[in-house]
Amino acid sequence: MIDLSQAFEKIYASHDRTIGRYYASEIWAIANHYVRPENFFEKKPPTIIQATGIWKHQMVQECLKLMSYEIEPKKEKQFGEWILVGKADAIKDHEGLEIKTTNSLSVMSHAKPWHIYQARILASLFEIPSWFVVQPIVSYGKLQLKAISKIKRDDEWFTEEMQKVEEFHKKLKALPQWQI
Repeated sequence: MIDLSQAFEKIYASHDRTIGRYYASEIWAIANHYVRPENFFEKKPPTIIQATGIWKHQMVQECLKLMSYEIEPKKEKQFGEWILVGKADAIKDHEGLEIKTTNSLSVMSHAKPWHIYQARILASLFEIPSWFVVQPIVSYGKLQLKAISKIKRDDEWFTEEMQKVEEFHKKLKALPQWQI
Protein backbone atom coordinates (compact mmCIF):
# COMPACT_ATOMS: atom_id res chain seq x y z
CA MET A 1 0.00 0.00 0.00
CA ILE A 2 1.24 3.51 -0.82
CA ASP A 3 0.50 6.20 1.77
CA LEU A 4 -0.35 9.45 -0.01
CA SER A 5 -1.21 11.39 3.15
CA GLN A 6 1.85 13.64 3.30
CA ALA A 7 1.70 14.45 -0.42
CA PHE A 8 -2.04 15.12 -0.15
CA GLU A 9 -1.50 17.53 2.75
CA LYS A 10 1.23 19.40 0.82
CA ILE A 11 -0.95 19.79 -2.27
CA TYR A 12 -4.17 20.81 -0.51
CA ALA A 13 -2.91 22.68 2.56
CA SER A 14 -4.45 26.10 3.09
CA HIS A 15 -2.32 29.21 2.59
CA ASP A 16 -0.43 30.66 5.53
CA ARG A 17 -2.29 33.60 6.99
CA THR A 18 -0.51 36.94 7.28
CA ILE A 19 -1.38 40.03 9.28
CA GLY A 20 -2.62 42.66 6.82
CA ARG A 21 -3.63 40.25 4.04
CA TYR A 22 -7.22 39.00 4.20
CA TYR A 23 -8.97 36.85 1.62
CA ALA A 24 -12.54 37.37 0.38
CA SER A 25 -13.26 33.71 1.14
CA GLU A 26 -12.54 34.23 4.87
CA ILE A 27 -14.22 37.61 5.47
CA TRP A 28 -17.58 36.05 6.45
CA ALA A 29 -15.85 34.03 9.17
CA ILE A 30 -14.02 37.15 10.38
CA ALA A 31 -17.15 39.35 10.34
CA ASN A 32 -19.17 36.68 12.19
CA HIS A 33 -16.42 35.95 14.74
CA TYR A 34 -15.75 32.36 13.69
CA VAL A 35 -12.21 33.51 13.05
CA ARG A 36 -10.93 35.71 15.85
CA PRO A 37 -7.53 37.33 16.29
CA GLU A 38 -6.63 34.61 18.83
CA ASN A 39 -7.24 31.76 16.35
CA PHE A 40 -6.38 33.49 13.07
CA PHE A 41 -3.14 31.54 12.59
CA GLU A 42 -4.55 28.08 13.39
CA LYS A 43 -4.34 25.69 10.46
CA LYS A 44 -6.59 22.72 9.88
CA PRO A 45 -5.41 19.81 7.76
CA PRO A 46 -7.17 19.45 4.39
CA THR A 47 -9.89 16.83 4.03
CA ILE A 48 -10.81 14.52 1.16
CA ILE A 49 -14.18 16.30 0.97
CA GLN A 50 -12.39 19.63 0.36
CA ALA A 51 -10.23 18.02 -2.31
CA THR A 52 -13.24 16.59 -4.15
CA GLY A 53 -14.76 20.08 -4.16
CA ILE A 54 -11.52 21.43 -5.67
CA TRP A 55 -11.58 18.70 -8.34
CA LYS A 56 -15.19 19.57 -9.23
CA HIS A 57 -14.25 23.26 -9.40
CA GLN A 58 -11.38 22.51 -11.74
CA MET A 59 -13.55 20.39 -14.03
CA VAL A 60 -16.20 23.11 -14.28
CA GLN A 61 -13.58 25.85 -14.73
CA GLU A 62 -11.95 23.94 -17.61
CA CYS A 63 -15.36 23.86 -19.33
CA LEU A 64 -15.95 27.57 -18.64
CA LYS A 65 -12.51 28.42 -20.01
CA LEU A 66 -13.56 26.90 -23.35
CA MET A 67 -16.60 29.21 -23.20
CA SER A 68 -14.34 32.32 -22.92
CA TYR A 69 -14.69 32.83 -19.17
CA GLU A 70 -11.71 34.28 -17.35
CA ILE A 71 -10.77 31.72 -14.68
CA GLU A 72 -9.41 32.58 -11.22
CA PRO A 73 -8.63 36.26 -11.86
CA LYS A 74 -7.12 37.79 -8.75
CA LYS A 75 -7.65 41.31 -7.49
CA GLU A 76 -6.16 43.10 -4.51
CA LYS A 77 -7.40 46.31 -2.91
CA GLN A 78 -5.51 48.33 -0.33
CA PHE A 79 -7.40 49.56 2.75
CA GLY A 80 -4.93 51.66 4.72
CA GLU A 81 -2.60 49.16 6.42
CA TRP A 82 -4.19 46.00 5.04
CA ILE A 83 -5.11 44.38 1.72
CA LEU A 84 -8.25 42.53 0.63
CA VAL A 85 -7.43 39.69 -1.76
CA GLY A 86 -10.09 38.13 -3.95
CA LYS A 87 -10.06 35.38 -6.53
CA ALA A 88 -13.11 34.91 -8.68
CA ASP A 89 -14.02 31.42 -9.84
CA ALA A 90 -15.04 32.78 -13.26
CA ILE A 91 -15.89 36.12 -14.91
CA LYS A 92 -17.37 36.93 -18.31
CA ASP A 93 -19.24 39.92 -19.74
CA HIS A 94 -19.74 41.80 -16.47
CA GLU A 95 -20.96 38.72 -14.58
CA GLY A 96 -19.11 36.74 -11.96
CA LEU A 97 -19.58 33.13 -10.93
CA GLU A 98 -18.96 31.64 -7.51
CA ILE A 99 -19.00 27.84 -7.85
CA LYS A 100 -20.23 25.85 -4.86
CA THR A 101 -20.21 22.09 -4.67
CA THR A 102 -21.61 19.47 -2.32
CA ASN A 103 -20.18 16.14 -1.30
CA SER A 104 -23.39 14.40 -2.32
CA LEU A 105 -25.55 14.28 -5.41
CA SER A 106 -28.14 16.56 -3.84
CA VAL A 107 -28.96 19.85 -5.49
CA MET A 108 -28.89 22.93 -3.28
CA SER A 109 -32.18 24.81 -3.34
CA HIS A 110 -30.46 28.05 -2.34
CA ALA A 111 -27.04 29.41 -1.49
CA LYS A 112 -25.81 29.39 2.09
CA PRO A 113 -25.40 32.78 3.80
CA TRP A 114 -21.58 32.56 3.57
CA HIS A 115 -21.82 31.81 -0.18
CA ILE A 116 -23.91 34.94 -0.73
CA TYR A 117 -21.61 37.00 1.50
CA GLN A 118 -18.51 35.97 -0.45
CA ALA A 119 -20.22 36.72 -3.77
CA ARG A 120 -21.23 40.18 -2.49
CA ILE A 121 -17.63 40.89 -1.45
CA LEU A 122 -16.34 39.78 -4.85
CA ALA A 123 -18.93 41.81 -6.81
CA SER A 124 -17.76 45.03 -5.16
CA LEU A 125 -14.07 44.12 -5.20
CA PHE A 126 -14.13 43.31 -8.93
CA GLU A 127 -16.62 46.15 -9.64
CA ILE A 128 -19.03 43.82 -11.43
CA PRO A 129 -22.79 44.51 -11.28
CA SER A 130 -24.03 40.89 -11.01
CA TRP A 131 -22.60 37.81 -9.39
CA PHE A 132 -24.12 34.35 -9.41
CA VAL A 133 -23.63 31.54 -6.92
CA VAL A 134 -23.83 28.41 -9.04
CA GLN A 135 -23.80 24.67 -8.43
CA PRO A 136 -22.68 22.11 -11.00
CA ILE A 137 -25.37 19.49 -11.55
CA VAL A 138 -25.88 16.59 -13.91
CA SER A 139 -29.33 16.56 -15.47
CA TYR A 140 -30.38 14.13 -18.18
CA GLY A 141 -26.73 13.27 -18.76
CA LYS A 142 -25.67 16.90 -19.22
CA LEU A 143 -23.33 18.87 -16.98
CA GLN A 144 -24.97 22.20 -16.14
CA LEU A 145 -24.54 25.10 -13.74
CA LYS A 146 -27.63 25.89 -11.71
CA ALA A 147 -27.87 29.45 -10.37
CA ILE A 148 -28.79 29.16 -6.70
CA SER A 149 -28.47 32.88 -5.97
CA LYS A 150 -28.02 36.14 -7.86
CA ILE A 151 -26.23 39.01 -6.16
CA LYS A 152 -26.29 42.67 -7.09
CA ARG A 153 -23.26 44.79 -6.32
CA ASP A 154 -23.72 46.97 -3.22
CA ASP A 155 -20.73 49.18 -2.48
CA GLU A 156 -22.33 50.78 0.60
CA TRP A 157 -22.72 47.35 2.23
CA PHE A 158 -19.16 46.48 1.13
CA THR A 159 -17.77 49.58 2.85
CA GLU A 160 -19.55 48.63 6.09
CA GLU A 161 -18.13 45.10 5.94
CA MET A 162 -14.62 46.40 5.31
CA GLN A 163 -14.95 48.39 8.56
CA LYS A 164 -15.37 45.05 10.37
CA VAL A 165 -12.16 43.84 8.77
CA GLU A 166 -10.45 47.07 9.84
CA GLU A 167 -11.47 46.44 13.46
CA PHE A 168 -10.29 42.83 13.20
CA HIS A 169 -6.96 43.99 11.76
CA LYS A 170 -6.41 46.42 14.64
CA LYS A 171 -7.14 43.69 17.21
CA LEU A 172 -4.85 41.25 15.41
CA LYS A 173 -2.00 43.78 15.38
CA ALA A 174 -2.50 44.42 19.11
CA LEU A 175 -1.96 40.76 20.05
CA PRO A 176 1.15 40.05 22.09
CA GLN A 177 3.96 38.76 19.87
CA TRP A 178 3.92 35.31 21.53
CA GLN A 179 0.32 34.76 20.33
CA ILE A 180 1.23 35.37 16.70
